[in-house]
Amino acid sequence: MAWVTAIAVAVPCGLVEAWLSGPTPFRILTSLAQPKWALPRWGWMLVGGVCYLIMAYAAATALRLGAPGKPGITFVVAVLLTDGIWNYLLYRRRRIDLAYAYLSPYPTLVVVTTWAIVALDSLVGTLVALYLAFLPYERAIKVEPRTAAAAAVCGCFGRGGGRAHGRRERALRVGWLSPGSRATPESGWGGAISTSSWIRSGGCVRG
Repeated sequence: MAWVTAIAVAVPCGLVEAWLSGPTPFRILTSLAQPKWALPRWGWMLVGGVCYLIMAYAAATALRLGAPGKPGITFVVAVLLTDGIWNYLLYRRRRIDLAYAYLSPYPTLVVVTTWAIVALDSLVGTLVALYLAFLPYERAIKVEPRTAAAAAVCGCFGRGGGRAHGRRERALRVGWLSPGSRATPESGWGGAISTSSWIRSGGCVRG
């Protein structure tokens, strides 16, 4: 019965995360440049599936214990729901800077969840810790706009004076456009593609 309840909890959380990701998350992901060592699409799907299995296992373990397991199930649900916020920021809002900034506080919740589950069952807690160990890798990937988008930004930044500076400042706050959009220096920042993380991590204009 605990497993049935755990699945009944995990499935809605997965649906919420899918909705937060928007209609075309993988299309958006492939529109971004990634390091050669980044996971392929199937790899991300595998990681997501394994994560949900681990969390469902942790939820079932907590539910079987009754009252002592309430903190554990609460933290597991919190992890599953807040995991979707990263997808929302990256895929729906298309804000790389905010998505990666979010990865700073998020591991704290996973640490607390790991501790809560370890207190219930050391084996299951170790499995949750595997997800925690994966988070630094996820943060290190640092996706960026592809060359075409970068060229558009470079074109705008290449113009000197206050106008270029103003555009640069605005670029620190905006995301990139949908795949297939066109951006030129003349089109203004309504058609430019940029992110603060791209600029600060080695774009054509350095802070």
